[in-house]
Amino acid sequence: MNKNIVEIIEQAEDFPALPHVLIQLFQLVNRDDVALSTISELISKDPSLSTRILKMVNSTYYNFQKPISNINQAVSFLGLKTLRDIAATVSMMDIFPGTQKEEYSQLFRRSLCAAITASLIAEFVGRVDKSEAFLAALLQNIGSYIYLRYMGAEYIKVLRESRASGIELPFVEKRFLHITNAQAGQIVAERWRLPRKTIMAIRYQYNIKLAYKKSLPKDVLQIIELAYLGGMAADFFTGWNKSFKRALFRTRVDRLFKKGPAVSEDILSSIPSLVNNMGFSAIIGKLDSYEEIKYQAENELVQKYTVFNKTYNRLRELEEQKESENTVDSFAQN
Repeated sequence: MNKNIVEIIEQAEDFPALPHVLIQLFQLVNRDDVALSTISELISKDPSLSTRILKMVNSTYYNFQKPISNINQAVSFLGLKTLRDIAATVSMMDIFPGTQKEEYSQLFRRSLCAAITASLIAEFVGRVDKSEAFLAALLQNIGSYIYLRYMGAEYIKVLRESRASGIELPFVEKRFLHITNAQAGQIVAERWRLPRKTIMAIRYQYNIKLAYKKSLPKDVLQIIELAYLGGMAADFFTGWNKSFKRALFRTRVDRLFKKGPAVSEDILSSIPSLVNNMGFSAIIGKLDSYEEIKYQAENELVQKYTVFNKTYNRLRELEEQKESENTVDSFAQN
């Protein structure tokens, strides 16, 4: 590949931009003096965005007893940060429509799984803003969206190579694209002026050990950790190396809560229904149940074991053949 993502972003004339309303929401979210009516008026200026926000707010994911009929009600019931997260979620469908519909829907499915998982764990922790965790995990793979938008078939080859070889995606990206989607995502996030915690979660999504070695504030590290766990669970549900990702997720969550595997199992088992209830099934399809995904993980493990055995046996045959040839040569020389 002749160009890396930095050159592509710098030269792209059609580089995606965040909706103006969403940019303003990002700016207003941490202000204490913002009236809810101001937020309602801001969102209502974009009829299309307002309609999709209300559709998601009225999904079974939020499960309100009575329908929410306007943005003012939505803001009042959910608060500014949650409305920002909903706006970011529905806006992703406009920013990255692309031509690779199937691959885009797979990425979007992963983003939703990661965001919901991070939010759930934040609820268990109790000391972390679950809205910040949701946003950081939702936008974690923004670099992959950029790759898919501008490299299309070339990036699909990278994804397939990672899946076929079992090698983790950032290593394959590094080989073929020179930088990972995490590094590319950081460039995009900084260009969009996203919250610092979100940028750091994007940057360290594949190397959390490095994040802990940096002099980062505790609250930033917490969001990085939750987004990391969200991505791990999302890979279990939507990616490959499923058994490994599930084991790693359970180990880290059990260490975090110190309450045994029950917590991690509760979190994982609740994700499919939550994702399916968000109202995006027409775009991403229906996520299989936890039990079905576990069955897929077991089959994947069996297939890999079978391939390993075939490879091992073939290598043994070649080694024995070589030893036999060396023995014949030795006798011939004598």
